[in-house]
Amino acid sequence: LNGIVAGADHDQLNVTGTVTINNADLAGTLNYASIPGEELVIIRNDGADAVTGKFIQGDLIEIGGKKFAIDYAFDGDGDGNLNDVALIRYGAELAPDPCDPTKMALFVSATTGDDNVLALPVTGSSRVRVVIEAVTQGFTDEFGPFDFDGQIIMMGQSGNDLVSTEAVPSRDVMLY
Repeated sequence: LNGIVAGADHDQLNVTGTVTINNADLAGTLNYASIPGEELVIIRNDGADAVTGKFIQGDLIEIGGKKFAIDYAFDGDGDGNLNDVALIRYGAELAPDPCDPTKMALFVSATTGDDNVLALPVTGSSRVRVVIEAVTQGFTDEFGPFDFDGQIIMMGQSGNDLVSTEAVPSRDVMLY
């Protein structure tokens, strides 16, 4: 994976007809600074056929020390069919703020299942920590604490997500 542009920065399989994965092993290398929320479509299905089966890794894969959620019902081509497969960078990390590149923003992205995503203040400081409880997958990850001067950009994915930043004072928050 060298970036987010399909065909140029990463491989994309274009399929006509049925997509059956059946425990195939997905592997890759990460050769760029990926940030949470980035979407890389790896299978683009032209028709209305649903994707059946999953990669042996299930719903999450670690590539280059970073976690990616695997979305098997993604609309990567805009046809409304939710039958493409994408890797979506999971977790919480600082990166340049898209609204003000002189500042750092906190990017947060959930799994493709049901999640509780919390941005929480660190007592006695302006820092923020993030907790992602992956309800569907049955695990919890904690990230941070983060010290930054930009906004919080939080992205739920295809699951039924609860996102909360109410306890974090004096921060602009963008929810997607």
